Order: sequence, then C-alpha cells, then structure tokens
Amino acid sequence: MLRASDGTAVRRLKAGAVVIAVVDKSRKGNFHLLGPGGFKKKTGIRFMGRVLWTLKLAPGRYRYFSDGRPSVRRSFRVG
Repeated sequence: MLRASDGTAVRRLKAGAVVIAVVDKSRKGNFHLLGPGGFKKKTGIRFMGRVLWTLKLAPGRYRYFSDGRPSVRRSFRVG
C-alpha cells in the first residue's frame, strides 16, 4: 500500500514533484505505477530491496498494483 511518511494511506496528492520509496520484501511481487498520459513506472519481479523514485506527477488518477499479488490493486488522485 502507498503510504505517506507518517504511515497514513495515500488517497490524494498535489500535482508536482514527489519522491516515492518502493520497499519490496518479496521475490514474488513487484510494483507498477500507472498514470495519465501513458505514465508507467515499475520494479522487476525479482527485485528485492528499496528504491527511490523522484517523479513529477500530473493531475489525474494513478493506479498501482503487483503482478505477484493480484489483491494489491489501489489508486490515488493527483490534483
């Protein structure tokens, strides 16, 4: 789940620059982030560890999910 630095679930963000830390503790999952205008970012299935993404988010709906864990499908809005 996407969480803010204080641990709360992210449901909405302001448009502009953000830093997202992806922490993956499983070799069976990965992290996809899809957004408006064909925006795509992802980690590999075999990736394990932590990666920082510095992104510029445009207004719209962003979805994130894991190929290895189909139940992990959520979204947030940028405005």
